[in-house]
Amino acid sequence: MWTTLTMLWNKAKYYIIAVAVAILYLFGYQKGRHKEQVKTMKGTLNNVQKAKMARNKLSNPDYVKRLHNKYKR
Repeated sequence: MWTTLTMLWNKAKYYIIAVAVAILYLFGYQKGRHKEQVKTMKGTLNNVQKAKMARNKLSNPDYVKRLHNKYKR
């Protein structure tokens, strides 16, 4: 009886370890994917803010005159 239980436990522990590793891998993969999405969104937001600031500067006539005087062609 003990030998049967021991044999079953030896087989079962490998399956338990494999399932635990698979679950940890999936959680880590999703966390990494989420982190990458956040990084991409921050970069996009930064680019949008820079473009908005540039458009706002060009709506100022004094700023445009300074640019024309600086880069006369």
